[in-house]
Amino acid sequence: LKLHKFLLSQNFRRSDTDSCLYLMNWKGRDGRKRQIALVVYVDDLLARVKLDDPEVRHKYECFVTNMQQTFVVEDRGNCDHMLGYKIDYDKDRGLLKLTQKSCLLALLARTGHDESLAKLTPAKPGIKPHISWCPNPDTSEGQQEIALMKKRDYPNRVGAGLWLARGSKPEISWTVGMMSRFLTNPGLKHWDMSEHLLAYLSSTRDRGLVYRRTPGPLVLEAYVDGDW
Repeated sequence: LKLHKFLLSQNFRRSDTDSCLYLMNWKGRDGRKRQIALVVYVDDLLARVKLDDPEVRHKYECFVTNMQQTFVVEDRGNCDHMLGYKIDYDKDRGLLKLTQKSCLLALLARTGHDESLAKLTPAKPGIKPHISWCPNPDTSEGQQEIALMKKRDYPNRVGAGLWLARGSKPEISWTVGMMSRFLTNPGLKHWDMSEHLLAYLSSTRDRGLVYRRTPGPLVLEAYVDGDW
């Protein structure tokens, strides 16, 4: 609350659609719109600011000075890591790439998938996880399967997959979403599904979200299956 009140006092406005986003908007001396954007996560702040604009730079430096007088802060300069994300820039080509390499490599090492056979999809084509995959506790075979799955790290794999899906690997969202439906009683078929997913993640460890600079206004495009 203290940080929120401070940002409001510095002429930032909290976004109506994202409570972590604060915007400072004003018209410059030439009449053009200027903006400083802040993303706040607990005590980590990330600023998007055009420092090659003298007017914007002056406003930003004043804000940083005021903040240093109110909070204990550390300015780490050009951001290349944030909340487990690695950020790579290619300003000449207008590219920005987000990956979660440290989290992904730790997951692969923990599960023995540092070097897996390549998989080109997050799940086998046509696969449809079903409750019938869950072991039956009323049978001896089902009890054995339940005991075996309790020794395995299936929930941990699902949790790590969900974190990656929400970040830099949105293409695995369906797979981990389906896997998460069976956390209370997963079976060996669910385990095999997690093995396939990890092999895919190992094959695509260097892939992430890439943002490309384009001329003109921002255009959002969406793609869906023909039958949704």
